[in-house]
Amino acid sequence: MSEQDRAFFAVVTPGLEFVSEAELKALGATEVEIVAPGGVAFQGPVTLGMQVNLCARTVGRVLLRVTAFKATSFPQLFKRARAVDWEPYLVEGAGVEVKAAARRSRLIHTGRIATTLTEAVAKSRGGNGGAEVGTTVYARFEDDVCTLSVDLSGELLHKRGYRVDVGRAPLRETMAAALLTASGYTGDEPLVNLACGSGSLAIEGAMMALGHLPGAARHFAAEAWPITVGAGWGAVREALEAAAAARHGAGGAPRVLASDRDPAILEAARQNAEAAGCGDEITFEARDVAQTTVPDGAGLVVCNPPWGQRIGSQASLRPFYGQLGASLARFTGWRAAVLSTDKVLRTTMEQAMERGPSQVRRYRQGGLDVTWTLYHIKAP
Repeated sequence: MSEQDRAFFAVVTPGLEFVSEAELKALGATEVEIVAPGGVAFQGPVTLGMQVNLCARTVGRVLLRVTAFKATSFPQLFKRARAVDWEPYLVEGAGVEVKAAARRSRLIHTGRIATTLTEAVAKSRGGNGGAEVGTTVYARFEDDVCTLSVDLSGELLHKRGYRVDVGRAPLRETMAAALLTASGYTGDEPLVNLACGSGSLAIEGAMMALGHLPGAARHFAAEAWPITVGAGWGAVREALEAAAAARHGAGGAPRVLASDRDPAILEAARQNAEAAGCGDEITFEARDVAQTTVPDGAGLVVCNPPWGQRIGSQASLRPFYGQLGASLARFTGWRAAVLSTDKVLRTTMEQAMERGPSQVRRYRQGGLDVTWTLYHIKAP
């Protein structure tokens, strides 16, 4: 690692780390490694960490590693944290929030860890700052070693800034992008989103096809930090956004179709797409899955149907899953990707499709075991 390079940690969807790993490498990160469920480490200059905030579609948060040291008492923790040069990560007039976790360590009281570190940072800067939080510090104790990181992102990165209506059971934007990528979608082929709900899959697909930067409509916690300003992040961001705009102007419109049988939900999806700047690139159809148009050519058809958890039950949803399977079978030559949590419902769908999956991956979402299943719809 060069003097200019820093160590970062990307928070990603557990089970889909391989997608974020590839994306980070494509953005120019080095030493990229999956180090924990839901965590990918990488290295690069400070501006790269900020570029991940702006450009990465599948990353939920970016942390910058500050330091690590051993501490077996609270006075020792205070002394060593106070000795850290915190100024590069602090906003003038703003305060600091500490979030702590600990295991297999003598210091396990996370509340006291957070209080001690907050006091140490305040002492190092000569005051508490302000009431508004300008920097969030993450402290992780393991085997008596305290690792301190600062949060570059602020709000989680799935909050793109375009969602007007979240719907009843929305799919996080970062997860939608990861699932599209895992399905082989790059934006160069037709995309159909059945039972689209509030439109996460369709909108993320259209943004990929257009080359829109996922973080372009928002700001990040570290943009006012001395270390970020000094690295010239403002100019780098302007250059990245200008390059994205040039790519958008040179490309053709993607072919994205989104359908849902509920006109009110479809209108919410349309509003979200307009706010995301891709409303003209998505065709919305108020149709049942059995009536959805099959476009010419071949591409990817995706669906995040009700799981029987917050919406519906297994018994009430079996007819719908049968209709969904029959509809997917009409997409001859296409790939189909479906999310589910219930094996019985998935089996009902596959029986109607008259085919099994070609690829299966499992991950965690909201405490549930979710299955992403990819099918190749070949002619009978």
